[in-house]
Formats: sequence, structure tokens, C-alpha cells
Amino acid sequence: MNLQLGKFPVCCPDIFQQFRKLPLTKAIQTFPLLESEHQSEWNRLFTKLGISHSSNQPIHYFSHIFLLQQAAIEGQGLALSSKMLTEDDIQAGRLVRIPIDLETTQDSFNHLYFVVPKIDNMTPLSLLYKIG
Repeated sequence: MNLQLGKFPVCCPDIFQQFRKLPLTKAIQTFPLLESEHQSEWNRLFTKLGISHSSNQPIHYFSHIFLLQQAAIEGQGLALSSKMLTEDDIQAGRLVRIPIDLETTQDSFNHLYFVVPKIDNMTPLSLLYKIG
């Protein structure tokens, strides 16, 4: 599997049929947005694309990425996800990748974070060796 940390928009096939009939900026501002709690990824994408978020456009927040992805599959809106998380659903036809030029947007969405408990006198590097 080719791992890509960059995120891109996905939606269910029914929404995509409506989405592709509109200009990109209008389409991305038309459908509800699905987002993980404590994230502002859509705002960063909108900034990269030079568009603004309408206050009338709903954003639904989810406590877990898998809930967010299931909501996208069920047709609740547009989600930002990664290839690693969506590849099987895209191949199975449950999700469609919305074609946005990632060359201009990917730099905002390529961060990976690890959360580990604090252990006295352990640096992050020594903790990795201890875990490994």
C-alpha cells in the first residue's frame, strides 16, 4: 500500500453526482462538511483554494475519524481523509475522491502526530527505542 499522509475531500457517489455538475468553488461550498473535533482542516483547505466558508454551510463534527468516514459513506456530506483510510472504500465504490489539485493544497495536510504518556526522564527518542 502506498501511504500518503496528505488529505483530500471524499464523498459518497450520490453526492459526487451532484457535486460534479457545479463549479468546484460552488460545489465545495454547497454540501455539509464533515470534520474531526478540534480540527480546522476545511478552513485551511478553503484558504489554500482562495475561497471562504459560508456561515450557512453546516459543519458536522465527529469524535473519531472512522465515524467521520462512515458519515461520508452514508451521504451526510464532504469529508477530508487520507488515502490510507479511504483506499478500500474508494475501490469498493462507497466513496469517491473529489479531484482537487493536491500540488497546491497538500502541504497543509501532511502532519502525523503521536500521543504517548509522559514518562519521567524519557526523551521522545528514547521512548521510541523503549516502545520498539
